Amino acid sequence: MRSLDEAGEGTLLTVGLGRLSGDAQDLLAGRWRGGAFRLIATAGMRLRERVLAGGFRADLFDQLSAHSIAVPPMAGRPEDALSLARRMFDQLNAGRRSGLAAATEAAIRAHDWPGNGREMHARVARAIEAAEGPLILSADMIPANAGLPGLRPLSEVREDAERGLIPAALDRTGGRWPRLRGYRRICARRCGKRCTSWAFEHHDRVRFS
Repeated sequence: MRSLDEAGEGTLLTVGLGRLSGDAQDLLAGRWRGGAFRLIATAGMRLRERVLAGGFRADLFDQLSAHSIAVPPMAGRPEDALSLARRMFDQLNAGRRSGLAAATEAAIRAHDWPGNGREMHARVARAIEAAEGPLILSADMIPANAGLPGLRPLSEVREDAERGLIPAALDRTGGRWPRLRGYRRICARRCGKRCTSWAFEHHDRVRFS
């Protein structure tokens, strides 16, 4: 472990302590007893099982356990989960998306995150690649949400809003063609050629007098 030589009198961070080989455990235990560095180590909840099975040194486990800090699973910390998701988004995004939609943030709070930080990282990275629009939608982050009622693709929501411009203009003008011309220009700027095809759906409401 070259990091042991580089730690000096500083801090050594060891991630995934339970994955250390037997030789690495022996080296860490020996250097830590006589070393001047501070050790911070992370480990899963099953490290005690490895000790009982003989896969991890009991004395090293006891030393670490004397100064342990238990971090609850992310499922019980919804605001921490959202904060972590935002931080990972900023790190991975590289300017491709504009942010997380409000529904996505609610889904992050509600998700149980059985894989904790690793799952979060994988889902955020996938969502950035999979998103079709500027915002990360709930279904991008958690695909299982795609079939839930009320969750629709952004393209469908936009089309419904644009399509609604036609009947709204007819209602405001009473269907009179001279007054509709101004609304037709607005529709064309917002919707392009789609507006013309949608207008035919309401041709019976147009009055030319």
